[in-house]
Amino acid sequence: MSTRLRTKLEPNDIIKRSKTDFNWKVIVQLGVGGFGTVNKVIQVNEAGVPINDKEFAMKTELKCVKKQASRLKIERNVMASFAKCDPACKEHFPELIDLGQTLELKWIVMTLVGASLEKLKQKGFSKSTALQCGLQTMKAIHDFHILGFLHRDIKPANYCIGAGAKRELIYILDFGLARKYRQQNGQVRAPRNKTKMIGTPRYCPRASHRQEELARKDDFESWYFMLLDFMDGDKGVPWKGKPRDTAYALKRKIFDEPKWISTVSRVPSEFGIMAEYLNSLMFNSEVEFGVFREAITDYARSCNLTLKEPFDWMSEMKSLDTTSTSTTMPSTSTLPSTSSTMPSSKIGSSDDNRSIFSEKAEESSIDRSRTGSRSSHNPKGRKAQPRAF
Repeated sequence: MSTRLRTKLEPNDIIKRSKTDFNWKVIVQLGVGGFGTVNKVIQVNEAGVPINDKEFAMKTELKCVKKQASRLKIERNVMASFAKCDPACKEHFPELIDLGQTLELKWIVMTLVGASLEKLKQKGFSKSTALQCGLQTMKAIHDFHILGFLHRDIKPANYCIGAGAKRELIYILDFGLARKYRQQNGQVRAPRNKTKMIGTPRYCPRASHRQEELARKDDFESWYFMLLDFMDGDKGVPWKGKPRDTAYALKRKIFDEPKWISTVSRVPSEFGIMAEYLNSLMFNSEVEFGVFREAITDYARSCNLTLKEPFDWMSEMKSLDTTSTSTTMPSTSTLPSTSSTMPSSKIGSSDDNRSIFSEKAEESSIDRSRTGSRSSHNPKGRKAQPRAF
């Protein structure tokens, strides 16, 4: 019999916990990343029988990943802080349900969500859906900053709609590049003289190209690029798939000439005020997200939109019954088709749409829980000794 360690979970694997109230059972793999996988899991008793009808997402990471490169540890620490915030400020955050490790893997269990905005926008958004997505994703960033964190990787792939009855709610996800921007005394941390480029080249702010420390304004700058993409998936972000120096030059043009993008795409000229405001912000600036909200709602009124119209994907609810996390989505054939949509992107998967995560982990562990082990759904499964990570 092979003694090779298993580096991913398989359907029907049972994840043993230290507490005996329930264990986790793997149903299906939802996605795969550089260091691990995402799986749909359920709660079962000692006999492997489901104890309820709830489903969750389990993210794993190989234990061989160096602590400095562990994105799961950062995600765990960030998500643990959600429990401490005002309920009104965590509507767009997934819940951390459980965490632990096996002989080979570290894992966290979180809210199971639906398709990502990256996948949903492939056929183009209607104006109302694009604007509503802009408002919800903006509010998620604002609330995340209240907790004292920068996201530093704002992009459509890191937002997902809710599952089931929550398909009109958008969640912000993937906190592996997050960083605290406040000290314990509440003061904003001083910028480092130089950092590495971080984020996703297609959506990262100009400061990231210059390898400068990122601030709250930079999360919103990435959000603005994402909003342009929602409004015109073909030409709203004209640097898609282009070299980084070209992307940087075009991003600068967006802010040097705020109305320029409206002359080459279907992005409304009214959005120029947002570019002007972003360009006026400094490193320590408080971001008045009301500027963005008013620009969006004013434009909506000019288009006779209430921003209460059903999202494009609601007409395809049955096609989206198979939920997923941000790392895996339904095929394009399951996505909604609307008669009046913004142009969709003609560019497929590209290196400029992948996260850069070469920085070392910067947050201290806040884990105080007990963890468990994994066994196969057969008597030969091995058990790992409980150990925190």
